[in-house]
Amino acid sequence: IAAILDKADELRTRRRHALLQLGALTQSVFHTMFELSEKWPLSNVGLLAEVVGGVQVSSKRESLPVEVPYLRVANVHRGSLDLEEIKTMRVTSKELSRVRLRADDVLIVEGHGNPTEIGRCARWTGEIDDCVYQNHLIRARFGEQVINSTYAEHHLNSSKGRRHLVKSGKTTSGLNTISTSNVKDCPMPIPPIELQREFANRIAAIDRVKNQFRSQLTDLDTLFASLGNRAFNGELR
Repeated sequence: IAAILDKADELRTRRRHALLQLGALTQSVFHTMFELSEKWPLSNVGLLAEVVGGVQVSSKRESLPVEVPYLRVANVHRGSLDLEEIKTMRVTSKELSRVRLRADDVLIVEGHGNPTEIGRCARWTGEIDDCVYQNHLIRARFGEQVINSTYAEHHLNSSKGRRHLVKSGKTTSGLNTISTSNVKDCPMPIPPIELQREFANRIAAIDRVKNQFRSQLTDLDTLFASLGNRAFNGELR
């Protein structure tokens, strides 16, 4: 029984390690393609993207006409989204038009208790229809002819990209925050768009493998829990 459980746990450990290695590979690809060069023209996010803050969650919204799903800080990790728990709020039609997410929008964390986590961001890929976002998130919508959103996401999450937003953070009542102006002022190099798209294609290929491994890890977690229960109940022989 111990050998069976050890084998199942070993497979889970291997998948977790593989996912970590793929994450490191993503960072390595970005570093090799972009951070080793200083020759790119420099602009800032405000000149390259539409930057818009989210809507405040409040009990006063209960009488508003449209109920929609919305993203919170907890949903936006660095380079990934956690969509397991999605809450809803009510908004006006005008608000929905202003903050409805589109595929390739980049969501940036505006407020966090940990100062190193402000500015972390992830790209929205349109998983949920009519989804909006709360006021502790900021949306940057890039013109894809100049800045590819995958490149923008990885730049803002890189050590160089994070520097400006972390330095811009202000602390009030234990919450560290940045403003839409801070995001607009964030420097952004502009590599050739063909190179950005090549990078996006490489990341998409890595993400497909990541998703496959995550699915396998979920299955292995379910298998391990089932084996553990059967062993506890004396059903394994």
